[in-house]
Formats: sequence, C-alpha cells, structure tokens
Amino acid sequence: MQTALKTKLSLFMFLQYFIWSTWYMTLGAYLGTLSFSGQQIGLAYGAFAWGAILSPFIVGLIADRYFASEKIIAVLGVVGGLVMLCLPQFKTFGAFYPMLILYCTLYAPTLALGNSVSMTHLADAKKDFPFVKIFSAVGWIAGGVVLSLVKGEQSPLQYYLAGGISMVFGVFALTLPHTPPRKKGQNVPLAEILGLDALALLKTWDFTQPRDSAAAAYFNVFWKNLLLDTFGDELPDDYLPSGSDRWFTVVRNLWATPDDPWWDDKRTPQVETRDDDVVRALDEATTELSGLQGSDPKAWRWGALHTLLVQNQSFGQSGISLIERIFNRGPVETSGGESIVDATGWTPKNGYVVDWVPSMRMVLDLSDLDASTWVHLTGASGHAYDPHYADQLDAWQNVGVEGFRRHA
Repeated sequence: MQTALKTKLSLFMFLQYFIWSTWYMTLGAYLGTLSFSGQQIGLAYGAFAWGAILSPFIVGLIADRYFASEKIIAVLGVVGGLVMLCLPQFKTFGAFYPMLILYCTLYAPTLALGNSVSMTHLADAKKDFPFVKIFSAVGWIAGGVVLSLVKGEQSPLQYYLAGGISMVFGVFALTLPHTPPRKKGQNVPLAEILGLDALALLKTWDFTQPRDSAAAAYFNVFWKNLLLDTFGDELPDDYLPSGSDRWFTVVRNLWATPDDPWWDDKRTPQVETRDDDVVRALDEATTELSGLQGSDPKAWRWGALHTLLVQNQSFGQSGISLIERIFNRGPVETSGGESIVDATGWTPKNGYVVDWVPSMRMVLDLSDLDASTWVHLTGASGHAYDPHYADQLDAWQNVGVEGFRRHA
C-alpha cells in the first residue's frame, strides 16, 4: 500500500514542478517578444513572490478549516490551468501582470498542501519524503527539456502546455489519499495564517536547544534552509555548509552586505538579496515543520527532528535488522546542536539526525575528587543483555551526570 502511495506522490511532485518549469524559466524570453521592458520583465518574475505571500490565506482560511487538501489542490490545479491557458491572450503589461499574479496565487498553495499530504500519509516521512520529493527536480528538468524539444521558449505554446498539464495535475490530485481539514470548526487567528506565531517563538527564545523546544526546532530548520538556499546554488555537494561555527562567521560577515552576490540564487533569473533569502528560508521552515509536526508552532519539538541512533560498531551495522535491533539503541530524541556547549552535531544537507556526539561527559571537582561526576553515552558493559549495557543512556540524553569514586 505504501508503495502505491509513494508512486502517486512521486508522480504528483513530478507534475507539479513540470508545470512550473515549462513557463517560469522562459518567461523573460517570451515577454521579450511582446516588447516588455527589462523592468516589466523583472516585475513579472516577482509575481511568484506575490503568490507566495497570498497563498497562506488560501491554506489558512480555506484548506485548514473547510475542505480536504486533495480537493483544494484539484480546484487550484484546474482553475490555475484555465488561467494559464488565457495568459497568451493578454499582450500588454497592464493586463498580463495581474493575470500572472492570479495564476501564481492559485499555484503556490499547492506546494505547501502537497507537502502536507505527503507528510500526513507516509508511514516513515523522514525516510520516504526525500525520495518522493526528488521527483520535483526530475519534473523541473523534464519540463525544460520538453519545452526545448517543441521549441516553445518564445511562443505561447509554453502556456498552453503548462495549462493543459495543470488541469491533468488537478484531476490527478483527486486520487491522493483523503486529507481532511485539520482545524475544521476552529477559529484560525490571523497571526497563524500569516506565520507570525512561528516568528513569535524566536522573540522569547533563550537560545538554548533542549529537545522539547519549539523555538530551537524553528531556528534550526530555518538555519538549514538559509544555508542551503544561499550556498547550495554555487558550492559542489562536497563543500556544502556543515552548519558549524565557521558558518556562523561566514553568515555574520555576509549579513552586513545585503546585496552581496552570495545571496543571489544563480538558479533563478531574478537577483535575490539577503532579505529575500531570509524570508524564503523562514517560509520554508514554517512549511517543513507544519508538514512534519502539525500547524501549531507551540507543539513543534527539536528532539523529534534531532534524533540519535546509538549503533554498536560491529554487529550494529551488520545490515541484518534482527541483529541490529539487539545491539543498537534508539533512535532517542536529543537536545543540543552543532558547535555549542551541548554538542550534538548534525549536517544540514543530511537533515537533522545526530551524526556525532561526545561519548562521555565529565565534571571534575579538584577540591574533592570524590565529588566529581561523569556519564557515558551508553553504559559500562559491552554485552547487549547486561543491565549496564545502556543504563546511562537516559542520563546522557537528559544531559545528566552520575557520581563515581576514584577507587572504584
């Protein structure tokens, strides 16, 4: 059943980004044939930003309260397709621009809604969603390839292609699993619709990162997206940001120059600034966490993302699940983060799972060595069924320590 679901969601993602690719990359080339000025073409590319700004009203006021997500996507896909089919009829900027904003307002909510449907129904979203989502990139590439094959870069054909596929996309959305509105009958505050309740988490944050912290979850997801959005377009995979303290310094130094070329996403035709990247990363963080942990920011938890699998260095990596269950422990929810006092490392390009930890913590009391404390990551025994195999894991997880005697 999950195989069929993943196939449907993969095709959904493919179609969604195929549509976007067929018109967005060549928008400037087409508008040039209509003798639009450079400033007008730049404004046209900014129409998608307006769509992203307005889309929370559709998601918050309609999808979350009244209708199932798959039905909203279906309506948006079909109506958006009709608008797209009409776009070539508008030859002046004054007529074309508002219609393009209307289309983007109809399309943008399908991005968040599609992610939400996926996160809701995938049995193991952390593992399976990246596989499903990769078909977005496949669809984006395929859209550009198909448009080139039919030589539609400077003709209205791109809008007819995008509009037709959009209507197919809308109908296909009805085959997705039923996803009822999450807040039916509830009053949804305007601050929540605009995402301001998520930003409010940072206002009162004390900058610590316990595993039950909503603010830590929001900041770290924002930090991951900011790093990958800013540097992922120019750095090869092996050199992508690690998120460590050196990257704190890199971003701090760039912050003073909002128009530094590093802020610009070379994958898009428009020129982005620091503020564009920050707003984009905040929006991505809200969307990602809402899909993973629900739409109430106060219920988000850093530990639910930042988990540690304690692996035995021999049998725990055997590839045989039964044996691994005997020797491994976890995943356990973990506090802390990269390059901070409570050090539990993670790498942005790999998600939020813990990939390195201190195996031991020790506090020495030089005035009374017998009062010193320590804690081991697991336990003192190497035998999987011994009571001391992992009896210190809870204390380690809670950043606690235990007493010990020098003569013990």
